[in-house]
Amino acid sequence: MFHVLGVAENNLGDNRTGLIMGDLAYLYCGEGHLFDKLLLDSHVGEVKRSAFRMFHRLVRDDTLIALVETGLMAYDYTLRAIAPFPDAFKRSLRQYLGNAV
Repeated sequence: MFHVLGVAENNLGDNRTGLIMGDLAYLYCGEGHLFDKLLLDSHVGEVKRSAFRMFHRLVRDDTLIALVETGLMAYDYTLRAIAPFPDAFKRSLRQYLGNAV
């Protein structure tokens, strides 16, 4: 997703703000094994001023393996603090989500 937005996890477009993961929740639903081919469905939701959530679904064939939710926050590496998303990132994310933000 970040490649499509034209940003990186350590640079959201202003050369100082990146992303850090604030939390992660994982629900085990079925067995997965090394070298299994998994399908990963991801969705961005709950976009706020300086954070958003990503929801992931891991599936092997027709078997649900896991549900994962992560909380990602904008982090200003210069100030070493949580910060608002840069305008460039907000515009790109808005376009990516179809103006749902």
